[in-house]
Formats: sequence, C-alpha cells, structure tokens
Amino acid sequence: MEQSGREEVIPASPSKPNGGEQCSNDTGSRVLLDQEDRVFEGMAEVGPVTVGPTTILPMPDGPPELVDNKTRYGHAEALRWLGEHRATPASVATGYVRLGGLVALAQLPGPMDRPVRLLLGAVPEPGLGALPVGAREPSLAKTTFEETLRRLRAERDFDAFPESRRTASLDLVEAFIRSDRVQVRRYTERFLHGKTYLFAERGDGDALAGEGAVLVTSANLTSGGLEHNLELGAVSYQPSLVALTLDWFDELWNEAEDFKDQLLELLYPPLEQYDPQTIFRRALIELYGDDIEKEAGEQVLPGGITLTRFQEDGYRRARRILEQYGGVIYADGVGTGKTAIGLRFIFEYARERGLFTLVIAPAQLRESLWEQKLDQEGLPGQVISYQELAQDRQLGGTEKRLHLSKDNYRLIVVDEAHAFRNADNTWYAALDHLLGGTRKDLVLLTATPVNNSLWDLYNLVLLFARHDAAFRTGALQIPSLRELFSAAGARDPERIREEVLFPVVDAVAVRRDRRFIQEHYAGETFEDGTPVSFPQPILEEVRYDLDSVYPGLFQDVVRTIGSLTMARYVPARYLLAGIEAEPGQVAREEALAGLMQSQLLKRFESSAAAARETLGRMVRAHEVLASAWRDRGQVPSLGVLRDLVRGVQEGEALPDLVEAALSEDAEALPAEALDPKFMADVESDLRLLTELTEKLDRFARSPDPKLETLAAILNRTTAKKVAIFSGFADTARYVADAIRLDPDRFGGRPLAVVIGTETDAEERTRQLERFCPRSVTENPDFVPPDGEVDLLVSTDVLSEGQNLQEAQGVVNYDLPWNPQRVVQRNGRIIRLRSPHDNVFLFTMLPKHGDLEEALRLEARVRGKIAAANATFGMESEVLADLVAMQKTYADAALADLEEFFRRVEDGDETLLDEGQEPGSGSFAGELYRLILSKLLQEGTLQALRKLPWGIGSSFVKAGLPSERAGAFFACRTSLGERQWRYVTFAGDIVGEDLEMLRLIDPADEPRVGLPPGDALERAWQIAAADICRAYNEKLDPKKRAAGLPASQRWALELLRNPDLPDKPEYNWADEALGVGRNQLVRRRLSELRRRHQASDLGLLETADAIVGVVSEFGLRPDAAPAEPPSPIAPADLGVVCFQVVQAG
Repeated sequence: MEQSGREEVIPASPSKPNGGEQCSNDTGSRVLLDQEDRVFEGMAEVGPVTVGPTTILPMPDGPPELVDNKTRYGHAEALRWLGEHRATPASVATGYVRLGGLVALAQLPGPMDRPVRLLLGAVPEPGLGALPVGAREPSLAKTTFEETLRRLRAERDFDAFPESRRTASLDLVEAFIRSDRVQVRRYTERFLHGKTYLFAERGDGDALAGEGAVLVTSANLTSGGLEHNLELGAVSYQPSLVALTLDWFDELWNEAEDFKDQLLELLYPPLEQYDPQTIFRRALIELYGDDIEKEAGEQVLPGGITLTRFQEDGYRRARRILEQYGGVIYADGVGTGKTAIGLRFIFEYARERGLFTLVIAPAQLRESLWEQKLDQEGLPGQVISYQELAQDRQLGGTEKRLHLSKDNYRLIVVDEAHAFRNADNTWYAALDHLLGGTRKDLVLLTATPVNNSLWDLYNLVLLFARHDAAFRTGALQIPSLRELFSAAGARDPERIREEVLFPVVDAVAVRRDRRFIQEHYAGETFEDGTPVSFPQPILEEVRYDLDSVYPGLFQDVVRTIGSLTMARYVPARYLLAGIEAEPGQVAREEALAGLMQSQLLKRFESSAAAARETLGRMVRAHEVLASAWRDRGQVPSLGVLRDLVRGVQEGEALPDLVEAALSEDAEALPAEALDPKFMADVESDLRLLTELTEKLDRFARSPDPKLETLAAILNRTTAKKVAIFSGFADTARYVADAIRLDPDRFGGRPLAVVIGTETDAEERTRQLERFCPRSVTENPDFVPPDGEVDLLVSTDVLSEGQNLQEAQGVVNYDLPWNPQRVVQRNGRIIRLRSPHDNVFLFTMLPKHGDLEEALRLEARVRGKIAAANATFGMESEVLADLVAMQKTYADAALADLEEFFRRVEDGDETLLDEGQEPGSGSFAGELYRLILSKLLQEGTLQALRKLPWGIGSSFVKAGLPSERAGAFFACRTSLGERQWRYVTFAGDIVGEDLEMLRLIDPADEPRVGLPPGDALERAWQIAAADICRAYNEKLDPKKRAAGLPASQRWALELLRNPDLPDKPEYNWADEALGVGRNQLVRRRLSELRRRHQASDLGLLETADAIVGVVSEFGLRPDAAPAEPPSPIAPADLGVVCFQVVQAG
C-alpha cells in the first residue's frame, strides 16, 4: 500500500523552448513536499507526461490486467491504454493528488469532450491504523486532507516563477479543471483508502452504456503513483464488477462536497502586489526564520545563573550554535558579561546534564575570577591556565594537569580565547589535542576574535570545526574554509571582503556591542534593579615631545631602527647558491625579523627604559654571534643563541659558553655555507645598536617629557580612580618607580602596581581589591585591609577579563597599535553596572611628525611580515615578487594605521566597538535577527512564511549606480537547500548573502512597477545557470581531492599503496585525512614525507607513522551525507521570492 510518509511531489517538468522535447529530472533526486514546514522527501516526479506533444512510452501488447510500475504495465501506461480504448466518462477516486497526476489526467487520450469526475480524499499517516486518543475519524480525515492540500500548494509554489515555467504546467491543469466536462469534489467523512480509475457510464436501467473498465489499485493520482512507486493494481473489464464499482463511486460522490473552485484557487491564488519591505522580510525568513523559531521554542531551564534578557537571548542562540557545530564564538563587546554566559553553560552541562567541564583562562583570571565564581555558584569543574594546558602530558607536555582523561570532558570554556588565534604556539597545539577524539563542545569567549589578520578567526573556527570541509553540507555549503578565508582577503589585507566571510561568522558567532544592547534592550534591568546601561566614554589624545630635552631624538631612533638589516634573524637569506633552506624557513625567519624590529620600535615609543633593556639584549646577542663566527666558524641556531645571551647576562665567560653550546648545537650552520655579507650585516647592526644604546643612556639622564605629560593628565582629570596601562613590564616598572619617588608630582594618589608575571595571583588579587574593592569582591561593604587606592599601574595582564568599573579613567601610556588593544584596555571600565555616567579615556601620542615617522616604519615592517606569511605554506615559496608584495602590504598597513590614529586623535567613540559598528558584517546579522524576533513576537512571522512562492516586488534605491541595478532571487533546490543570487541587468552576478541583503533592503522606499520587457526573465536565467554551475562543481570528487593540502594528498597516496597490508587502521586514517586538516597536522605529515623520501622510513613504517599522527590528533573520519546530492538543473530550483532593485 502506498504510504504518505514516502509520497513524492514534483512540479511537472516544463517543456523546452523548442516545444516538443521533454525536460526531465534525475529519477533519483528528492523533491519538495511542503515549503511551509520544509519537509523534503520522496522521489522526483518525472516521466513521459509533459506539456506539449505527449511522449508515449512503449506499452506491452494487449490490454492491461495486472499493473505494478515494474515488469508489467505502469499505471500511466494502463491509463493511456484505457483512455484510448474506452470512450466512456472517467471517474477517479484518490487519496492524494499531485500536480504531475493532474497533468496526466488532463492529457488522457480519447474523446476531447470526455466527462471527468475527480473525487479527492486523504489517506492516514502510517501508524498501524491507530487513532490518537480522543480523535474522531472524520476530523482526522479532514486534517489529513488539509495536509494534502498544503503539499499541493508547495508543488504549485515551486512552479510559480518564472512566468514561463508557471504557464508550462499550471495553465494546462487550469484549462482542464475549468472546463465544463470536469467536476471535482472532496470526501472527508471517512478515510478514503480506495484508489479507483473507472471508465464507465450508465445506460438504460442498471446496464452499462458501452464497454467499461476499472483499475483498482494502491496508486494515488501522483506521478509517483502512476510511474515510479512499486504499486499493485488490477484492471477488470467484467461489466458486473465495473457496475458495482460505479455504484460505490456514485455513493461516495453524492456524499462529497464540491471542490472545483477551491482547487482552482489553490492552483492560482489571487495575484497580489507586495511591497518591497514584505519581500525583504520574506528573504530574511529564508535565512534566519528556522533558527529564530527554534531558539524561541526551546525550553531553557532558568538554572542558578541569572541572566538579563539580552544575555538570555545571546545564550539561547549560542546554545543552538553549539548544538549544531560543536563550538561557538561568543564575541559580545567588552564589559557585557561574557563570564555569566560561560557560567550558564557550565551550569547546564555540569548540573543539568551531569557532564565534566573544563575552563581554560589566563593565569591571572584562573583564581581571581573563575575558581571564585565556580565556588560561589557551587558548580563543579576544573579551571586551568593556558600554560598549565600546554604542560599536560596528555596534550604534549610532561606534567599531569588535567584531573581526568581528556576525553571525559564534554564542555570546554575558553576565556579571552583570542589568545588561541595563532596555530603556531604551544597553547593552540595543546587545545587542538584536547579537542581531538571524542566530541567536546567548545565555548570561546572573546570580544576581539580578530587581532592581527583574518587567519586569527580561521584558527579559532578550526578548533571546533576540526577540518576544512566542516561546513560543506547543511545551510552554509562552504566546500573549504581555507579557500573562503583566502577569498575574503586573509592572504591580502588590502582586499579584505567581509561580505565573503559573513556566512560563517554569522553562523558560528554571537556578536553584539554595547550600542546595540543599549539601543535594542533599553529599559532592561538586572535582577537587583540596576539598569542595563554603560557609561558614556570621553576620549582624548594627549601629545608628548621628546625634542624638548633631546632635539631630533625620536625620529633619529626610529630611522636607525628602520635601517637595521636584522641579519642575525634571517641566516637563510644569505645561504650560498646550491644550499637550499628547509621549506618555509625563509618565510619564518623574515616574519621573525619583522616582529623583532617592530618590537624594538614599540618598546622605544613606550619608554626609553624599555628600549634600553631590549637593546642591551640585542647587543649581547650580536656579540655572541660574532664570537661564534670568528672562533668556531659557525652560526648558532636561534635557540642556542638565546641560551648564550642568558649565560652572558649571568656573568659566565663568553668563550667557554660558545665552546660548550656549539658542540651540542645540531642546527648550527657552518660559516662557509653563508655569504660573507651575512657577518658584515651583523657587524653593521651591532654598531647601530651600540650607538642607539649610548643615545638612550644620555637621554635617561634628562627629565622625561613623557612622564611630565602623564603627571599633567593625572593632575587635571576629574576621574577619582585611574588605571595606567602599558604593554611592557619595563615601562610599567619605570612609571611606577617614578610615581613612588615623587607621588605629589602625579597628584598624590595612593598607588597599586600589577606587572605581568612579576605579580603572582594572590598579590594581583590583593592589589585589585585595593583599587576596585567592591567590583572585584562583589561585596559592597568590603574594605581592603591595606587601604584603598585610586591609581593603578599595570601591564596588559589586566587589560583582559577584569571588572574595574569602579575606575573612571584609563591612560594608554604607550601607543595601542591596533584597535583590539583599545577595546581591551578601555573596556575594563566601560562596563555594565558602572557607577559612573562618564568615563575618561586618555591616549598618549608622540608629537606630530614623530608619530608619522613611527607609523611609516611600522607599516614597512608589517608589510614584510605579511609578505612572508603570504608565501609561507605554499607548495614552493615564490619570492621573486616579494619586494612588490612587501610594498603592497606596507601601503595598506600604513593607510590602516593612519586611519586608526586619526580616529584616536578625533576621539572617535566607535573605536571602542571596533569590528561591530553598524554596517559591519558581524553586526548586520544581529540586526536582521532582531527584525525577525520582533515579527515572531507580534505574531506576523508565520503569516509571512505562509505567503505563496514566486512573489516579488520592486523599488528604487537612492544612490545606487545604474550598473548595480538588478534582480534578487531567493531560491530553494528540490532538496530544500537555500540558493540566493543577485544579477544586475548588465549580467554581473552577486553571490554573497551580506551584499545581497544590503542591496535588497528597501528601508522605507515604496513599491514601483517591474521593469518592462524581458529583463527580469533574463536575469533569472543567468541566476539559475550560475546556481546550477556552482552547485554541481561542488559535487565533483576530483576537485575536492585536488583541493587537499599536498602533504595530505601524499599521505593518502601512500596509504593506498597496494604493497601495504590490509589493516583497518589504514582505512580509518585514509578516511580521516580525506578532508583538509590544520597546519599542525600538515606539518607533521610534511615531516614524515621528508623522512620517507630521504629513506629514513620505509613504506610500512611511514604508513604506521601516518596512523600515529591521526591517533595523536584525535582525527575522525568526516561523516558523509546519508544520501549524496545529485547534480541539479534550473528546473530543480523554486523561487521563494524576488526583489527588483532599480537605480535612483
């Protein structure tokens, strides 16, 4: 018996433009059942019944008797035979009807004036015939009938656009149903299981008029029932049985209700004109509707952690993301209570689910924040620092830090997660090892997921995505994360395109800034009645001038730093011809040299004291290198060089140190392998570094103008409590010593000091309790035993994660070289629950001219680093264009730096929410979701969702260039996959969601008429062709394999070597390496490849080593989709809505 759970639906295939040839779909593809509840099931309706000349399949000889759609007659064949050989009226009783079945009935051969009666019913859903408790059979029949109609609407909707498709199928059916010879009724009194196709009419008395026939079958009037499903029916030509069947049909017919007008209305609903705002909202529903409804409908227990409404909304969304992707980046702005979100997740996993949880936090927050919070809330869970994570023996270290086996943890919460943005450090490697193996859900808490480049975000996402193709299925359909980030500009900072990255960021991150919260959650309060609000920041730049005591010093030092060759950091640059560096070595060394040069510049801008410390170490390192070259004819490796410098600092004799160290330095280079220019450049740099040291020594004997500027700030500010931040411990110590030496000069404020690792956790907490006793202890009556202070000097160890909202002022003593530093430092006091209406944020800058000199050097260095990073990891390093690349990146970096500091000078408040300002990709998604949330609350979202497909509108967008005018199409495939395109009338294609949403957002613009002619139809044809091309390319397995990193392609080829034994672990490793993995895995595989090619490892040893890498990193095979998608054609696309955007 045909079951509704497997019933298929397809719009009738439109004929091709040439009129007679059928456009058929792949018979194995699935198709749309119901756009209202997005249920997709069944097989594609294809077959010979098409608009235009009917394609007749060969039929078996003789009249049909047994019909099964298999080896005997098909139902469509049997109906055509009966139609040709029986001229009597046709009466059809069917439980389900689909558009394909109506097309077949409309094209039934035989008399053109044949009367047709169509009796519609509904069959029950599978369930062994059981009725729900209290349900009456008639009411359930009506409910099932309505479900049938909903699905028929979906079929109609799929063909609603474009007009050519609509007329190809629906017009044929409409003409058939409207004809006087056709009657339609619905029967809902009982379940109509019987499917009957009857050719008969009464004559005089009870006798039949002419020959009759009846097909009694399991097949409904659908293309599946008539063509594809395995059905069973029998045809009878016996007059007595035909007459009895006619009696049965007439009895039901007389009990049924007329349904002709309703069926016509269903097929052709009244055409309405929609305003562009409705179309825009309908498109948003396609993008976010399911998520909004799911989040609103989920039951979330209150728990022991009280959240405000904006936090509860964020938690709900983060919870859904975590469930779907195994990880979430919770990136609300600084001071918005991300700790509470982490605690709420811990409560759910540990208390409600009974699962083990692990918190990974900066060392300074481990005891002072997280352990205290867990203790206060009575929550179980282990808290470890980043350093302790890397030390654990399960994760590559040598000590026991984790209390449990790593696979026993089910929730990992990482605070200040941007610390894991670099895949090259030991913290990242340890976290990656932790997340391997058994699934663990990962919550990354950070206000600044991108610090230096888009690769920061890529590395964070890959921690929980686990491989490069993690988003190739489902809603995102991203074949490769790495390719997506590259297309977004990760390799080229000058061409960053946030709209390319929008889908993945929008899918895995929760990002709202303080302005968003204040605007959209106005009037909200905390449980204790405290308003959800932030203090108003007042930014001020303050200049200092070193020339007042040492004319020309600043620019002279900057230029000298810029003239350093940094030779000691890049020996591979000087290798003689014929001696090859290791893959990636040149790029790594160039990047390191750039970082060291940049660090020296930044330390000098911070304070002469910090620069002098660094210069002293660099001078000693160059002296050690020169000694090793002269005395041993060797160039020590960087690691050994650092140890030698440390020994010199501790007073050991240099010759003895060099002799001992180089005898054990396996990575030392012989001097004869390097161009003599190497040592000439090293000695040149040593001379310049020595001169710089002498200049700064002379400067140190004069009053420091920068300290004078700080004193002036502290004496004039009205802020009672002020925090002074520096990025360097040497500077913080220097400033603190100056204040202690003469406190009255700096306003006479009592002082607390926190300097990096010099201040242990206990002392750090004690100092913070003195500075902000009530916010740190959360006790309004707390009085510090050592007395309260109003001034804090700290390194950036306190610029993350600390609640210092009692403070009212922040001084950035050194340049915050990127916006993230501004966000983190100033975010300590721009926080919820602040007692202040205003907070004062000071940034100290060099005088005009000096600042610009420093920015030019920093830009050049950043250009070198970016160019080196761009070449690192390529199959072969391409350095011929390195100089041009460096200039390109440097120009872009200078423009960014100049713009950033211009905003600092102007007191631009948006710096405090960098990356989340209105219009940015991260912010736009939250606004769009908010629009739908309000529609859901108002009860209008469902009404919008139920609008028929194929609707559209048009508006004029002010300021839009004429070449950008075009049409947007929100489509779904027959599998229900969302596909969007915007096509300009000039033929250009836009495929990025964010850019399309910006284009089709009408604001308050009214509807205007559609453009004349066939412009809309042509735009649709281009859109459909591009969607199909892109979709089908993703299905090409050869292209997917070619996109794998070279090291993985090598590993797969080796594992498939026929000389290897057949081991299940080889197959497991093969499947696990079939998707792109992170650079830690690739690097290990590259090392194995080099050893194998050098014959250090045999075939079997290498294969086992590859399996070892898979096991070490806990790699799992990627779960292939249960039913791989098939290629699509334009006929497989349905248009939900369209929006025409005209230039104005």
